[in-house]
Amino acid sequence: MCAQEAPNKISRRALLERAALAGLAAGNTNGRPGPAVVMGSGEHRYEAIHDWLVPPPHIVWGDTHGVAQDSQGRI
Repeated sequence: MCAQEAPNKISRRALLERAALAGLAAGNTNGRPGPAVVMGSGEHRYEAIHDWLVPPPHIVWGDTHGVAQDSQGRI
């Protein structure tokens, strides 16, 4: 199947318009937390809760396979 026959074909212009709108929406928080991020559909809906796991001070996370941490401590 070539790209022209793809069922979910989107024009480059439409893709750029949607990407620009998504960028504007993401950057328009005014420093306030936005609504909860809910993923999934039907019975399988999940809310993203950032920083939900805060270990006690005596626990130090070590290295593991396939995980990297940047200079700001983000995984």
